[in-house]
Amino acid sequence: MTNFSMTDFQSTSEVLSRLRIVRWLACVDAVLLIALVTASLNDQRDLVGVLGPIHGANFLLLAGFVFAGAADRFWSWWYLAATVATGGPLGAFVGERVIARRLVSQDGARLTRT
Repeated sequence: MTNFSMTDFQSTSEVLSRLRIVRWLACVDAVLLIALVTASLNDQRDLVGVLGPIHGANFLLLAGFVFAGAADRFWSWWYLAATVATGGPLGAFVGERVIARRLVSQDGARLTRT
């Protein structure tokens, strides 16, 4: 039977915790983006003037958080590229699912080794 150090599980837990934060930021970004596009299509310039900077700040926060995770080696740089290239939410959601599934399958494989 293979011995597993607690740090393996702690780092997995930390990655999943950071991915949860990314998911929440991406959800907020998606809602703001939908509201911004809707306001823009309905020619509500005052609302666009308010939502635009809020959405921009949230996007920068999302990109910064994904950047920090890549810099800390919780995930690779493709995740930041996907998040920025897709404008935020789509790349963040897809990347979050890919990383979480890989992490869970790796942990499952580690636990079942004998």
